[in-house]
Amino acid sequence: MIGSFAPFFGETVVLVSCILSLTAGLYPSIRRTAGKIVFAGLAVALVLTLATPVINGRHLLHGILFVSDHFARNVKILILAGTIFSLAFGLDWLAYKKYRRYEFPALLGLSAFGMMTAVSAGNFLTQFLGLEIAQTPLAFLTAFKKSGDRSTEAGVKYIIASLLGSGLWLFGVSVIYAVSGTTDFKTLAELDTAKILPVLLFGVSFLTIGAFIKIGVVPCHFWMPDVYEGAPSPVTAFFGLTVRVALMASFARVVGEPFGSLLFFWRPVLSVVAVLSVVGGALGMLTQKNFKRLTAYAMIVANGFSLAALSVGNRAAFTVYTVVDGFAALGLFAIMLSLRAGDVLGEDVSLLDGQGREKPVRGALFSLVFFSFSGLPPFSGFWGVVSVAGALFSQNRFFVSAVLMIGTLIPAYVFLKLVRQMYFAPTVEKLLPAPKPMKIALLLSAGAAVSLPLLLEPLARFAAKAAGLF
Repeated sequence: MIGSFAPFFGETVVLVSCILSLTAGLYPSIRRTAGKIVFAGLAVALVLTLATPVINGRHLLHGILFVSDHFARNVKILILAGTIFSLAFGLDWLAYKKYRRYEFPALLGLSAFGMMTAVSAGNFLTQFLGLEIAQTPLAFLTAFKKSGDRSTEAGVKYIIASLLGSGLWLFGVSVIYAVSGTTDFKTLAELDTAKILPVLLFGVSFLTIGAFIKIGVVPCHFWMPDVYEGAPSPVTAFFGLTVRVALMASFARVVGEPFGSLLFFWRPVLSVVAVLSVVGGALGMLTQKNFKRLTAYAMIVANGFSLAALSVGNRAAFTVYTVVDGFAALGLFAIMLSLRAGDVLGEDVSLLDGQGREKPVRGALFSLVFFSFSGLPPFSGFWGVVSVAGALFSQNRFFVSAVLMIGTLIPAYVFLKLVRQMYFAPTVEKLLPAPKPMKIALLLSAGAAVSLPLLLEPLARFAAKAAGLF
């Protein structure tokens, strides 16, 4: 019985730690341990996920269907790692702002639990349950600063976007169920869709639009800059590091498993949205003076490349880009949380002026992160872009590949401009030393920017193993 329960160890530990954290928060004498309990739960879940062998198959737990494969496990590792960093950022932010709010760690952990459930879903009902469990705490986290107008506004906008995305997604699923009689991924994959194809595509279209709103791609991206700007900074980091990856991975399973035979539908739709996201997100970056809004548009660009890999059904390229992009995003959000001048956590990009001269080591780390995210060779971001472009070339998608490669020139210009600011512009304000969690994240991100290009072959094998089990 324990062996059959093994695929759910990680989710169980995270859920139990969140419940214990909320319980501890009710008692003033142990309230300070609430964050440590969730942190320990996430760390234990990460170790268990890494150590537990993959039991390939479909498992029933009280009628809820889970899929156990390498793809699910690897995405869960990314979710847990991203949540651990986001929690470390958040606990430091709570101390910096002198907030005493024990709910923050538990809400973060509950959202991670929902995302882990969604990426392991074997049918649409389980996936919907996981996505809603993930996104409900996010609404509270986005509006966490009750006295801040921007945070409240961002929370309302996120709720509206989530409800709209969920409504369209659920309507699409209801149409799919009406014409097929099932919500099971495996059954849908084996279904003869010739007679029901027009209505099936109608349902899949609504599901896809709902997924686009949840993920944040052009033209369904308008909520992202406002939510990223208004949410507390560690929550913004959580959106970019973890939520985005989990939503994209859940959508990748839908594309690859129940509807893998609909490549004729996915190819044009995802290609167009990918191009619009890369170009639109890049153009949006040009005019941003707020660093948090800049990260929002950078995430839209990254989402576009992920969709481009899915448009040709190449999950290996999708996995490689997700890993490379994850390390670069980690550094980008660590920079965002390091812009501290006095008692203020700044957001204006002008705070970077002259910082390369003031603190050479910090300037070098910032520069490596910017170089990686800009896609400049020979840094890791370049090879992530090349993996997607290679996947497109192999399917003769030359025009899409060319547009995407040209689109990367705009983010490169934006990030190189930031590097120039750090070394050639006069210093506006002296930044405080980066806190320990941000230092660790910056070192990891900058290290990955120069070391991942040396590990391309192991990374490719890892990606092929993960992608081969769709």
